[in-house]
Order: sequence, then C-alpha cells, then structure tokens
Amino acid sequence: MANSVENVFIQQFDAEVKQAYQGQMELRDCVRLKTGVVGSTHNFPYRGKGVANPSVPQAEVIPMNIQDRQNPCILTNWEAAEYSDVFNASKVNFNDKQEYVMAVAGAMGRRMDQIIINEAANATQIVAVNNESFTLDKLLTAKRIMDNLGVPRSDRYFWHDPVTLEEALKLEKVTSGDYDTLKALTTGVKDSYLGFKFKMINSGREEGGLPLDTSGAYNIRTCFCTHKQAMGLAIGIDMRTEINYVPNRKSTLINGLFSAGAKLIDPDGVVKVNMKETV
Repeated sequence: MANSVENVFIQQFDAEVKQAYQGQMELRDCVRLKTGVVGSTHNFPYRGKGVANPSVPQAEVIPMNIQDRQNPCILTNWEAAEYSDVFNASKVNFNDKQEYVMAVAGAMGRRMDQIIINEAANATQIVAVNNESFTLDKLLTAKRIMDNLGVPRSDRYFWHDPVTLEEALKLEKVTSGDYDTLKALTTGVKDSYLGFKFKMINSGREEGGLPLDTSGAYNIRTCFCTHKQAMGLAIGIDMRTEINYVPNRKSTLINGLFSAGAKLIDPDGVVKVNMKETV
C-alpha cells in the first residue's frame, strides 16, 4: 500500500511540475523547437535565398544554386535538486508538494529561457543606445532592419524587461486606442505592437535574464527583436522529475532535469535593441 501511495504521488508531482514549467517559461514558443534529439549535438539546417532566372526556349534549366548550411547546436545537461524529509513524512501533503512543484518548475523554466537568451546575444545587428531608454524609434528601426532583410512579418517577438515595458507604456502612440486597440494601460500588459509579440523577462532572475552592461556611466539593457525561425532550441531530454529516498541522508531527493541547447540559425532574424536603464 505504501509503495502504491508513493507511486501515485510521484506521478502526480511530475505532471504538476511539467504543467507549471510550461506556464512559467517565456521563450520556448518563440523559437524553432526540435525535441527527441539523440546525442550531444543537433544540426539546425539553414537554406539560403534563390533568384529566379529567365527561361530561354530549349535551353538547359539553370539551377538557383541555393546555399545551404548546418548550424550545430551543443546540448548541455541541467538539474534542479533539493533534499526534503517533508516528502518522506507526508507523501500527500498538498501545500508542501506545491512549494516544491513551483520551485523545481521555476528553476527549470528560467534556465531554459537563459539558454536561449545567451545564444541570442551572439547576434551582430544592433540598435544603439543613443543615451535613451525605450523609444518608438528604436522599435521602428529594428522593424525596418528586419523588413529590409526580408524577414517574414509573422512570428516576430520582442523580448524585453519590466523597465522597458514601463517606458513603453508612457508613450501615447503605444498605449492610445487611436493607435492600438489592446488598451495596454488598462491591463498593464503589452501584448503586441508593430507586428512584434511582447515577451517580458523579469530582471531579478538569478540565471541572469536579459544582458545588462554595468561597465559604463549608466547601465545598458539589451532587449531582442526576433523571428521564430531565426533561433533554434534542441531538446534531448525534456524536463522530467525524479524522486528518490536517500537513506544515508534520511531525506528524499527531489530532482528536475533536462538536456537542451540553443542556436542562432539566421542572424538576419535577430536584432539587439540596447536601452539605457532609467531605474
């Protein structure tokens, strides 16, 4: 009977962690996703653009000679573990279980986001600071860069921090119903603007969050305008949990783990937008 209760508890805990994990991470749906990767690397293919050639009667067909390349992505292993004798004492204590669910799921979700952010930081296209925080001109510049490079207008994202959102909500053209029907000031949340879906990464993350340069006269936060197909996330072992009693510690080890890596596939589809931190 005891083993039956423990098995039910473990299955329930694992299911709840996965659900919370999906709800807490921000960027998994913003990138090209490949699951079930076997081995320590995965190649994300990139196919270049072709140019149509004039057709000449009875002449040989001229191929476009599209340039393809592989983008190798290295997977790394991560875990979020904690010992607890609470689990051993009460396998069905709802409040204690929920605390560990949120702790494990949050740690896993934030780490997955950080893997993606760290790889996006390798992008070379930059909208400069100009001694300013968020301005509409900066977002328009990023949009123009992506438009000029032929980046598809759908599936575009703007990864930002809370300070950037605060500055955006101060701009009439961003919040006014005359320009935007989403009523951002009413909800305090910005969903999308100029074709970019907004994704907020909070600044207090122990993993780092969006890059912050504190070496100058003022802090510079790097936000990102991205296209979904420009970044890849390869997952070998998707997030899962293990719960085992460890006799020599007289405790139960609760562990969440995954194996994953991210890769910048198409540099045209990622633009850094640097902001002066005003707070």
